[in-house]
Amino acid sequence: MVEFLTKLLSGTFPECPISDASLMGIAHARFLHDREEERLAEEGIYPWTEE
Repeated sequence: MVEFLTKLLSGTFPECPISDASLMGIAHARFLHDREEERLAEEGIYPWTEE
């Protein structure tokens, strides 16, 4: 599972093996609780990009 997640987040699969391609190639992956993600979204911040 660790190898799969590492390959998924680093974007080394030739094509996305899951239905959500937004997880592919995240440079700085980290755990984020859903409440924190919601809080950031309310502030207009999408934590999975560097914007």
